[in-house]
Amino acid sequence: MVDRGGTAERLPVEVICAPWSIGLRPDAAGAEPGTWAAPRTLLDAGLDRRLQAVTVTELPRPPYRFEAQPGTRVRNGVTLREHTLLLASAVGDAIGTGRLPVVVGGDCSVLLGCLLGARRHHEVALVHLDGHSDFTQPGHPGHPGAQGLAALGTAAGTDLALATGRGELLLTRWPGVDGPLVADHLVVQLGDRTGEALPAGLLVIGIEELLATGVPTAATRAVDHLPGGSPLWVHVDLDVLDAAVLPAVDSPGTPGLTYDQLSELLARLRATGRVVGVDVTIYDPHLDPERAHPDAVVACVAAGLLAGTA
Repeated sequence: MVDRGGTAERLPVEVICAPWSIGLRPDAAGAEPGTWAAPRTLLDAGLDRRLQAVTVTELPRPPYRFEAQPGTRVRNGVTLREHTLLLASAVGDAIGTGRLPVVVGGDCSVLLGCLLGARRHHEVALVHLDGHSDFTQPGHPGHPGAQGLAALGTAAGTDLALATGRGELLLTRWPGVDGPLVADHLVVQLGDRTGEALPAGLLVIGIEELLATGVPTAATRAVDHLPGGSPLWVHVDLDVLDAAVLPAVDSPGTPGLTYDQLSELLARLRATGRVVGVDVTIYDPHLDPERAHPDAVVACVAAGLLAGTA
């Protein structure tokens, strides 16, 4: 049995379903990606029951637009802003009633609504668990700036940049928030396998370092980097798992974590007592027609979030 640290108060869990793919580019067949189906698939696998959730809130599925929208070079940018505000209301309400929101996406752009909702109560720090930096900036392939549909930017590939205030005002300036959703010095990025350089203020613990030092050391370093007592939002892009473990994600890769390592990492963060919300993203049921993976995803998330609580 792994020692996962101390204990934290077990807040009642509210599962919030954000069934969208609007932050992603079309798949290889030119169709809408299937991450929108993840919330219902994971609920069918018992996620709410395993988390002992007191309620489930299901948000509407936003329409996926293949064409550019007026006033933005981000794919589905206008729609994304509208649904970010809806998600923020649900997250803010959950926190305001003393619940732990567990947001089930959908793609990584749900992070914006999560942080916006949490900011209605706290200035939060962000632990960003992802196999990629999600920090696409001008000059990188796929950043909005060139012409044509293929050059439209994708919010799911740049959610961390947007969350730290870099990008179009449409997705970086929000009502009631003065500045970015999260400041650079309040961000830790864990699990990146790309090696992309990020601004100096963000702490990056890449996947090679995480695997070499081990989960306990990486978790301790991440928490110690963030100001003591600051509430934490935890973003989980499931592509932080190794592709051999979970291939049914938008951008699978290797090396990555095992389910046990991800569960332990979540447990150690949860045991700090500072976590005010979690989002889980990017599982694509359309890439898993035999439904080989939902049970393992549910078991991992539930074990991680319920361990170390009392």
